[in-house]
Amino acid sequence: MSGRKPTGAGEPPPADPADLLGELAAGREQTADLLHALTAQAERTEALLRALNEHELTTSRLLRGVADVLGSFDRLLAHESDVDIESYRASVRRTAAVLADMLWNNGVELIGAAGEIAEPDTHRVVEVADNPKLAEDAVVSVIQRGIRYQGRLIRPASVIVSSGRDGGPEPVAARPATDEEQP
Repeated sequence: MSGRKPTGAGEPPPADPADLLGELAAGREQTADLLHALTAQAERTEALLRALNEHELTTSRLLRGVADVLGSFDRLLAHESDVDIESYRASVRRTAAVLADMLWNNGVELIGAAGEIAEPDTHRVVEVADNPKLAEDAVVSVIQRGIRYQGRLIRPASVIVSSGRDGGPEPVAARPATDEEQP
């Protein structure tokens, strides 16, 4: 008997070596595409993890800063009532400045200050007051400061703005004549 095995009816005929090389090349290309996709996914995952770690660090810094400010307020409130009111106010102002600096250093911007021009995208005008010393739309007072976090507006500032006019009576020429004043 010869060393050849008989081929059965259910077995495919032997493949052409050129076809096998083509299939191998296609498999290599497919493997390279999958490797590229996996590498890109790994890079996205790493970027997400870095962002999550940064967010956790920022949150931790903010919470430590808020706890420090609360500690300052606790110490202020623990003082006896015979404390000079001006020194007490100065201590409160210093504590507020520490809080504002801590927020600023962590990407929080407080919006709204007397004298600045109210911008429609960052200020909500709740009242207009006559004040000839300030330009039109200049902030007279801040009802509630606005907040911007990492460039995104969280809350607009609620403000009272100047009309830029004197609040006195209108000049006669600017006032329409009444029935009694008409000739």
